[in-house]
Amino acid sequence: MHTDVGTIGLSATAFLFVAGLTGVILPRYSDIIRRRALFGSIAVMALGRLIATSRRMSRC
Repeated sequence: MHTDVGTIGLSATAFLFVAGLTGVILPRYSDIIRRRALFGSIAVMALGRLIATSRRMSRC
């Protein structure tokens, strides 16, 4: 893997930041609109997975 410590640290920081925000915001929305919040979060996770996979494939 062609990465350095700074890139790995930045990606971990971004992940934890987003996880903290969604941990606060998502439960409030799920009380209001349960099904849409669930499918929305699944869609965002699937999109992130596709982006990560496509970037991994382009580096090979």
